[in-house]
Amino acid sequence: MNLEVYNVSGSFSLFENPKKQEMLSNNVMESLKRKSLKAVFKTKNGKQPGQLVVPIADPKVTVQIFQTGRVLIHAAVTVQECERAASVVLQRICERQQMCSVKFVPGVFDFKMISVHAKCHVGFGIHLENASKDPAFRRCKFNPNLHDPSLCYNMKNQNAKLRVFVSGKMNICAKTLQEIEQAVNLIYPRLKRFKLENF
Repeated sequence: MNLEVYNVSGSFSLFENPKKQEMLSNNVMESLKRKSLKAVFKTKNGKQPGQLVVPIADPKVTVQIFQTGRVLIHAAVTVQECERAASVVLQRICERQQMCSVKFVPGVFDFKMISVHAKCHVGFGIHLENASKDPAFRRCKFNPNLHDPSLCYNMKNQNAKLRVFVSGKMNICAKTLQEIEQAVNLIYPRLKRFKLENF
């Protein structure tokens, strides 16, 4: 089975000590907005913008920059892309800080992965209804009345969530690629017992 990673999300802080209640200035947020014509402000209760959503072309990701200094990175396809996006964001913030005469020096602190999404095909069709009744899938959810029925299964030990389709396709979400690989290796022999013949 070939795993295809299609979404990696990460986060970091621009401040070394977030407990100091430091904030990105409104001038810096406005300057970042002008720098990227596709950037969008998101407000809460119509008050001062609390976050800026910015698409980045290289690497091709979307970032959320909060005035609290927390940055979220979405839609990367590798951990390395996520790290590179953090460097791009830091560079842009530093440029805007200098233009706005703000003294503090930001950095990339507390960088961590939030989630990794991947997909694969087990190579055969699966009898989902029978699988859903098996004790091995006791924590699963299955609704045969949906347009595209799937078996939703949480693997707590691997911190992974899997969605299995009758065609044999799987979508997997976990915090790391290693956890995804472990989950797939564990569930594969279980699914093989419910292989559909002549599918």
